[in-house]
Amino acid sequence: MKLRVAEIAPQDTWKDIVRINNAHRRDVNNKHVPRGAICQIAVGDNRKWVIVHGLRELDGEIQMDLNLRLALDVEIGQEYDFALRRMPWFKSLWFPWIASDTIYRVPAQLSILSFAIGTILGVAGIALAIFAMAAQK
Repeated sequence: MKLRVAEIAPQDTWKDIVRINNAHRRDVNNKHVPRGAICQIAVGDNRKWVIVHGLRELDGEIQMDLNLRLALDVEIGQEYDFALRRMPWFKSLWFPWIASDTIYRVPAQLSILSFAIGTILGVAGIALAIFAMAAQK
């Protein structure tokens, strides 16, 4: 889909959000992309994971912040051919780990690290219990 790049509102910066009107929110399979979907957006060889939100204007524009414009190598006022690919649910779980906004990224990283440490300690506890039971015999 060919869209003109525009600047996004300040409250949406550093959140990996793009705003596209409902009429233009189509993925590479021409299926509608619902508001809030995590997608991979591509322009040529440049790709970035984003959260897709709505936009009221019908004039074929896509709003994004400087961070996304730099990652996709696009400029305000220029038209580009954008491709959206919906991310499967298991890949969507990875999105907070790599998000630009620390409000998403830090809790995701802490939860994954906590899960890993808990798993390691749980396995160590089971191994110690088995070892203790075997030593009693």
